[in-house]
Amino acid sequence: MVYNLGMATRLHILDGARSIGGTKMILEEDGRGIILDFGLNYGRLGLFFEDFLKPRSQRGILDYILTGLLPRYRDLYRPDLFIDHPDLAQLPELGISIEAALFSHPHFDHTGLAWFLREDIPFYGSPECALTSKASQDVRSELDRELVYARPRLAGGYLVKHPGNKSEGEKVARWRPWRVFADKISEEFRRFWCDDFWLKKVKCETLEPEPVGWDFTAGPFRIKAWPVDHSAPGAVAFAIETSAGWVIYTGDLRFHGYARGKTERFVEEASRLYPIRALIIEGTRAEESESISEEDVYGRALEVVKAAEAKAINAEFPLRHPERLATFARVSVESGRRLVLMPSDFYTAHAIAITEPCLSSALKDVLLYVEEKGKSKGWEKGLAERFGNRAVTHKEIMRNPGDYLLSFRYWSMNKLLDIPGLAGGKYIYSTSEPHSEEQEWDLERLKRWLDLLGITMVGDPMANPKDPLHASGHASGPELLEVIGALEPKEVIPIHTQNWGFFSERVKCCRVSEPEPTIDL
Repeated sequence: MVYNLGMATRLHILDGARSIGGTKMILEEDGRGIILDFGLNYGRLGLFFEDFLKPRSQRGILDYILTGLLPRYRDLYRPDLFIDHPDLAQLPELGISIEAALFSHPHFDHTGLAWFLREDIPFYGSPECALTSKASQDVRSELDRELVYARPRLAGGYLVKHPGNKSEGEKVARWRPWRVFADKISEEFRRFWCDDFWLKKVKCETLEPEPVGWDFTAGPFRIKAWPVDHSAPGAVAFAIETSAGWVIYTGDLRFHGYARGKTERFVEEASRLYPIRALIIEGTRAEESESISEEDVYGRALEVVKAAEAKAINAEFPLRHPERLATFARVSVESGRRLVLMPSDFYTAHAIAITEPCLSSALKDVLLYVEEKGKSKGWEKGLAERFGNRAVTHKEIMRNPGDYLLSFRYWSMNKLLDIPGLAGGKYIYSTSEPHSEEQEWDLERLKRWLDLLGITMVGDPMANPKDPLHASGHASGPELLEVIGALEPKEVIPIHTQNWGFFSERVKCCRVSEPEPTIDL
């Protein structure tokens, strides 16, 4: 979809106009452009793939192109991910000089396909976005996590593979250029980015992120960035100055978290820009009028945990959500327990805490769950060396389960089999409700595990959706209308929504663009 914003300015919406997630856009001026998010469309992914039927990494870009997960433009992507295939040979070029990729936040529905992008394209994001992306790659180094460094593959033939033999190929990498929204990067940031175990693994020269501040130039555009409240670390909104006027992109935002003041400041300051040619606004919860707050989640979670007395408590919540993690760390302390995180969650949490003040103090009493196994990975050894005094095993937990608040999520249910004595305990479900049939099946499977273990779920989103154990990361419909009213754009472009009709019916102050191949602005 191409939106003509003026004589020389166009907005290309490559995905995400009528879906929640998978956002991919390009803002172009005179043949030069910047990418705004490049996420994975989970809805489309589920049409063709599932846990045991996945895109084949050894076929590089092929499966993603042919199933429509990636836009069909040859010049956007890493050349080493192309194999010999007639459909790939016939891909057209977009013909735009892409000079930057801007990420609104590190959720995979906004960054999850950026690893396909050419390595010369600089990535721009908040410090939290950069750190979270690195942590994600550290703990799972598959091809689909290469957001910080890229291991080159051999182009051509029918297999995409590492150069040389396996041991050599795994240690060759190229660092991606990152730019972060900050005046400077801290020494702790630098240490984490250049951690010894990681450099030994990838064998490449360190390329530190370049701080660019919150008002900077990328490609042909002057850009302002603001932190906003969302259920992800380091979420931001953008205002981009073009020859047609300002184009504002909200990313994902809300007004009911502890950081609601950030969103309010963004709206206030962005409203002073003139003229605002277009507002690209998310609409995930456009049809909803009420919001559960993070304060509500804290109060309800504390009530459940205290009522359990000495019984076992397990809580599932999004670990990339710093406010929710801080909430459960606080609940554990106030109920006389210790929060226990799985290794990958513990590692990611400490990465986020480098730039998230609400987490740094909350994590000081959190314990690291250590599983007995034969071989540990480099990042796990690094954790054990640094936090060995805070490690806890299943044997210690089984002696006094009431001393802990466990965070074993759905994919770790089988690990609870190692801990006898959980029967009679509670499982706090503090995450979003299922958005697909497959997720509904996951929830049913989780309930069967809990039945097997004798644990009762609290906060079942299907049985009691009003139980305030989860607060959405998205603004309600009335709040979105207030944003539009405050900014007074010439045109509204809804994205990240399945409710375009909400905007066309409710917005009266300006034009609402329906997703079409071309819209003149």
